[in-house]
Amino acid sequence: MDEAAIEELELSDAESFEEVQLTAAQVIEMMEEAWVNEKFAPEILPHKMEVVDCLLGQIAYMEENLQSLPSTDFKKSIHQLEVDRLRFLVSSYLRTRLEKIETYVTHILKQEQQRHESKEDLYLSKQELKFAKEIAEGM
Repeated sequence: MDEAAIEELELSDAESFEEVQLTAAQVIEMMEEAWVNEKFAPEILPHKMEVVDCLLGQIAYMEENLQSLPSTDFKKSIHQLEVDRLRFLVSSYLRTRLEKIETYVTHILKQEQQRHESKEDLYLSKQELKFAKEIAEGM
């Protein structure tokens, strides 16, 4: 894994979009923090899809680099373990958010509607909002 590699991450600001240069280690740290916070918070927190997308891009880059290593190289198995750990981190974060949406769909949708009406940043991504509405319709 190339820790010194620079990744671009677009973070949405209330007025504009800015590009921030982050190292792979910083992106991983941000994802770990978002995962722990989401896991232990009783309610859903603002989404971190920019970090998720950036980390998925980093994982894809790492997997491309792993393909070039010979299968007998010991470093390849160590790096593959790191890729697997990062995939777990992302999937656990997303799974935790979906579980909260499934469990508290009416409350979350009501809060999102209030945030939308008061022009605040929404906590759900577009895909999560669509998922929540589908869950609510199915109830």
